[in-house]
Amino acid sequence: MNFETEIKKLVDAYSQNEEGISGFRHSKLFKMYDYYLKYGFPEERSMVELSLVPAHFQEANYDGIHWSGHFEDLGHLTNSFEVDCMFHNKGKTRKELTPSEFEQYMKFSYKAIDAALDRNRSKTASNSISKAEFDELLEEIEKKELKSKKSFWSWLVGKA
Repeated sequence: MNFETEIKKLVDAYSQNEEGISGFRHSKLFKMYDYYLKYGFPEERSMVELSLVPAHFQEANYDGIHWSGHFEDLGHLTNSFEVDCMFHNKGKTRKELTPSEFEQYMKFSYKAIDAALDRNRSKTASNSISKAEFDELLEEIEKKELKSKKSFWSWLVGKA
């Protein structure tokens, strides 16, 4: 399998629909390919933001694909998982990795998933308040005796 040939095919395939998960995958692939053209393969597995695994692992799980197994059949996601592996392992395919290298690659892949989930959580968390802040707001509402919706919303807008 040739990394450059396969990543070009994937970039082209995902460029057809840039919405939702296809857009997310296209963006990841494009950034990965751009990095590869500028610098070659990364020297070490440290670029979780350029991993394709967060964009594919849920689909693999849903389809019953055991993507974290070394010699498993990856079905219709084979090229995506192989391109990711090759990028983060200096051109080696999953089957070319030693058991130790594969284990390190899987640890890296799980870090990439965690990093993607953390980015999503922080986006959500920035728009929410803590329980303590909520309790404080409730206490202020009770003190102000804001009985009507109009007085409540006027007070709340003033807090923002």
